[in-house]
Amino acid sequence: MLLERARRILASGEGKFSPSPPPALLDSITDELLVVASDTVEAVATQAPTKPSGKAKYRLLAWLVADARGADTPLEKALAETVGKRLDRQATAVRAATADAVQLAESARAAARSAAASDPALQATLEATLAGIDADEQAALGRPRSEVYVGFHELDALLPGTDGYQPLPPDLPKPDSKEYYLTKGREDGILFPYLCTKEFRKPLKSDPIPRDLVELLGPDATAQLWEEYGDRGYEGPQWWSNGVPHLIKLLRHKMAEKEQWLAEDELERKELVPREWLEAARKETEEAEEAAAEAEEEVRELKKQLQEAKGREDALLEVIDRCRWGERAEGGGKRPRSCDERLPA
Repeated sequence: MLLERARRILASGEGKFSPSPPPALLDSITDELLVVASDTVEAVATQAPTKPSGKAKYRLLAWLVADARGADTPLEKALAETVGKRLDRQATAVRAATADAVQLAESARAAARSAAASDPALQATLEATLAGIDADEQAALGRPRSEVYVGFHELDALLPGTDGYQPLPPDLPKPDSKEYYLTKGREDGILFPYLCTKEFRKPLKSDPIPRDLVELLGPDATAQLWEEYGDRGYEGPQWWSNGVPHLIKLLRHKMAEKEQWLAEDELERKELVPREWLEAARKETEEAEEAAAEAEEEVRELKKQLQEAKGREDALLEVIDRCRWGERAEGGGKRPRSCDERLPA
């Protein structure tokens, strides 16, 4: 079902598709569904006559998930790209967590068997230990099936019974123009007061920030609050009703931007260095360490043999020297009948 919908959405053009009729294919969006949808998009993109770009695949993922959930209003193209990136990051994180769970279980089983091989007490409980590891692994693998993803908050406005996601009017002035902020017919000529930049906003000196708010925020947060909103003309109580909510919104926006940058950097790093390469490098490193350990053991053995050979050589040279010089080498006494009599056995 997902494959057919993905093909239809991709073939219809950039967001110019008709939503699928009810009932909805899904009651909720789980982590497992995001992985399946992401794999479906990759499969459809591979089979397409014209390969879609990375951004087009992000948009397709968002449209596909929304349509499967029962949305009757397609996402705007730009918003679909933003949502698709978010869904793809979650799918990537779920895949990584699943792979880590499998690897951890394999390592735990190997460690348990190795320990039981040299300990009779552990050997007796090995079967139960392995069963516990298997149960933990299955629980981790099954978690994405029940974990509901709540990050697609734009979906609420797309479902039946809502007014739908309303894009901005096409004739709205651009955000970088003065007309965007100063609009006739609005109170004080302001369309979106909290978006006004200092360039377009008439500065008004605010009252001092209330003492109880200062004590609650502390010096650093208070300074930031005044820096951001000290020219808004706030009266005392408005610092609580307007200033604090706007500051929280500003900080959350900055935090979300930072998290998105970090997630995109992590995704790019994983794309540049595939997981298979990292595993191969790790395995080669372990093999190289084992080979180095074996070589060190071989060197120690060769040194031991060399010392023994040197000892035999010294003894032989001493006998040869005595055979050559006879009594003088021995400090007097009877000369040996032959050198063979002096050679060590």
